[in-house]
Amino acid sequence: MKHLLKTFFFCLITTLPVMGQKNISLIGTLVEPENNSIPVEYATVRLLSLPDSAFVSGTTTGKTGAFTIKNLSKGNYLVHASYVGYGDLYKKVVVSGSNTSVNLGILPFELKGVMLKEAVVTAKANEVVVKKDTIEYNAASYKTEENAVVEDLLKKLPG
Repeated sequence: MKHLLKTFFFCLITTLPVMGQKNISLIGTLVEPENNSIPVEYATVRLLSLPDSAFVSGTTTGKTGAFTIKNLSKGNYLVHASYVGYGDLYKKVVVSGSNTSVNLGILPFELKGVMLKEAVVTAKANEVVVKKDTIEYNAASYKTEENAVVEDLLKKLPG
């Protein structure tokens, strides 16, 4: 009987801290900086614990720009959101045991793009292509005058 009571109290003591923790959710919405009504889809959201910035959980935003991170315990966290073309977004969050969810609201990204100068791609077609026992000449790669006759083109061909 003593052994049974010891086992019961041990189970009770080990489950009390777990029962005291609530499953808290963290929700928010990521939007573009110029127009807060345009959501940012598929942005990466990471939740880091403070003060050591250890990874706790992560997710991506949906089509509406919204994200949800579930099953949090109380503590201090740092939300890190990132997306290509935008600067990283950091937001400190304090999760207390009295809340069942923490709503960060609308979080606008900061535009951080790099404008490149124009790129001009030029290519030149092969003048001569050898296929087994046949030699093919590309007439477009030889410059001739407009309305030129075939004889002018033949004079420019090698051989």
